[in-house]
This record gives sequence, structure tokens and C-alpha cells, in this order.
Amino acid sequence: MLEDLHQLAVICDDWGSTLIVTDHYHLLDKADVQGVHIENMQADFKNIRKVITEEKTLGASANSIEDIRRIFSSGAVDYIGCGPFGRTETKPNDYPVLGIEGYKLLIDSMEQEGINTPLLAVGGITLEDTDDIIATGVYGIAVSGAVNMADDPAEMLRNFYRKLY
Repeated sequence: MLEDLHQLAVICDDWGSTLIVTDHYHLLDKADVQGVHIENMQADFKNIRKVITEEKTLGASANSIEDIRRIFSSGAVDYIGCGPFGRTETKPNDYPVLGIEGYKLLIDSMEQEGINTPLLAVGGITLEDTDDIIATGVYGIAVSGAVNMADDPAEMLRNFYRKLY
């Protein structure tokens, strides 16, 4: 994994991108990685923050307002990836699909409760969904399958970029 991370770090540096690994925070001091995303919603985010320091980005996965509250209350994370938006083949999970209405409800609840951690929509997002998802008030989106499974991944990535910027 370290060999792959070193190669990815070079690509990210060339593109001016941030390299964030999933769950393997023990590797942050062994490669040019800027952060970690923790999928375990029950993780000890305060402890992970102590290990990785304030210099690294810490993200967390959520599926509900309860998850978001717990993660926010840790005071340790920089963003929350919440989903799935729709059906996804990227990772098997049995979490309920949130859809547009689910994100609207989450954003409303977060605003009412003063939860100001950036929320990213994840899971099963297509290019066609992007405008409606962004309109809910989420901070951004994370896509993988829509790009990786496209006939022309580079063109799909450009299409997402054009839509968002």
C-alpha cells in the first residue's frame, strides 16, 4: 500500500490535489498524505485527531443526523461525508438512501442545531444529480463510481469539474 501511496502522492502533487486515505491513519507519517477519512462512525475521533495532529485533514462518514451530531460533538473532524445519496456499487452497504429530500432535512437540522461542519454528499451520485444535490446546501460532493465506471473517466471528471466550477 505504501508504494501505491507514494505514486498517488506524486500525481496529487502534480495536480495540486489533496491526498486523503480511507481509515489507514497509521500511514500518514509514512507517505505524503494530507489526511484521512474514517468510515467507522463509532470511531474515537478525538483520539485519531491526537494521533494525526491538527496539520492533517480528518473526515468522517455518516448516514443520519444522529451520526452527524456525534461526529460534530467530538470537535475533531474537518468534514463529514454523508450518504449514500443513491444506489451505489462502489461499496456494499445497507444504509438507507438519502436522496435530495434526505439532504434537505439533514442541512435544515444542522442549521437549526448550529452544526457547521462541512457536509459532503456521497454514494451513487451521477453528473445529472449534481445541480439538485448542491441546491440542498451541502458543501460539496464526492464521486468515484460515476468517474471510474464511465466509458471515458477523464471526460467524466472534466464534466463534473465544469458543472461545479
